Amino acid sequence: MFVFDRKRVFVGSTNFDLRSFNLNTEVGLLIDSPALAARAIERFDAITIPANSYRVTAAERFGDSVPHWITEENGAMVELDREPGHAFWREFVVNAVSILPPDDQL
Repeated sequence: MFVFDRKRVFVGSTNFDLRSFNLNTEVGLLIDSPALAARAIERFDAITIPANSYRVTAAERFGDSVPHWITEENGAMVELDREPGHAFWREFVVNAVSILPPDDQL
């Protein structure tokens, strides 16, 4: 979903990957409705407050730039050096699977 000029809302099934762009099987609606645009913005603002989301920044570790996650827990800001919710085994599986298949073969 995208909101344009606080007047129009685009809702669609677009996936941002090469397969979707090449096959172009996606659909979408452009709705001219300032009321719907305002409601969409209101909902987005509510779900992206620090207690409900993470802000990813770049941090330096051993001379390399690495992701750093910032959120709010129990009213206090918390900074994390590892991706939230990622156990070692899950991270291993995600990294192993991410190399297969290459985007141009989807």
